Amino acid sequence: METAILPKTPQEKLNTLLLYFYNRQTYAGEFFDQRDLTGNDGNWKELEYLSNREALFYLNTLITKGLIQRIPEWEFKITFDGLNYALQLTEEGLNSTNCFVAMSFDEDDKPIFEDGIVPALTATGFRPFIVNKEHLEPEQTINDGIIAGIKKSKFIIADFTKQKDGVYFEAGYALGRGLKVIYTCRRDWFSQCHFDINHFPHLIYETPAQLRYGLINKIEAWIK
Repeated sequence: METAILPKTPQEKLNTLLLYFYNRQTYAGEFFDQRDLTGNDGNWKELEYLSNREALFYLNTLITKGLIQRIPEWEFKITFDGLNYALQLTEEGLNSTNCFVAMSFDEDDKPIFEDGIVPALTATGFRPFIVNKEHLEPEQTINDGIIAGIKKSKFIIADFTKQKDGVYFEAGYALGRGLKVIYTCRRDWFSQCHFDINHFPHLIYETPAQLRYGLINKIEAWIK
């Protein structure tokens, strides 16, 4: 069974509520009924709020911030500012279940991805996002695809086995955007890591199984 990615912080809970309505509206300015959210049998349970009063608290906070507007007496709609903020959340990956993967994709490195990274992400409820020529739109360059992919991801796994220049670029760009970066490297390559990153905590492994286990623990503790 897939693990749900639940909001934990107050800001995540606020974002989740706004995106819930944003993804359900069929046109800008559509009205919603508060009772569908905060009633005893409302959707607050689906959104993992502890009570309908907690859901009402976050609904009122969205109103205070000008992201939704109440229409007397039970209805409300997303404002223009709310639409723009929801779009920003969607584009920047703040509520995404994508993890951008930066690594060597040489043929002999496939077990790192297929037996280490992918099962770790699946076990924690995330999806791997990789960029290669097959994933690009006709008008996109590789760099366009990388930047767009990082923007749509919640965090990044950067594996420095083989010391690929692209991994340094992708990890640095993600870090500059404020994304969390999980640094990994196979033990026989770690001594060759550049001094700019070798002081960062790395998940050092010898086998894909060790990588999988370490990533699951790291993601559960640091990302979710």
